[in-house]
Amino acid sequence: RNLKGVALPLLVTGVAMVWTVGIYSAIGYRVNIITSLLPPVILVLSITTSLHLYQEWTALGQQIADPFPVDDFIEQIEEAALIVGRHLGKVIGA
Repeated sequence: RNLKGVALPLLVTGVAMVWTVGIYSAIGYRVNIITSLLPPVILVLSITTSLHLYQEWTALGQQIADPFPVDDFIEQIEEAALIVGRHLGKVIGA
């Protein structure tokens, strides 16, 4: 509904994509079928996650008077972020 709501998730996605491709290049991985599928997966996962976090951030900001509710936001998403991180680590490590 506003430019920030579009630009922020796209910026996060772009940074994630650049870092991932850069790290793959730095450690010498060559592009094959599997590594060529990585950027679309990162695109989908990072845009959806960024949109959900941004929406939660703005909703929380409207509920409380604090103009920068970082502590409250972290407390609300802490458990979900740890669960996602643990499961993502299992998938990547498998």
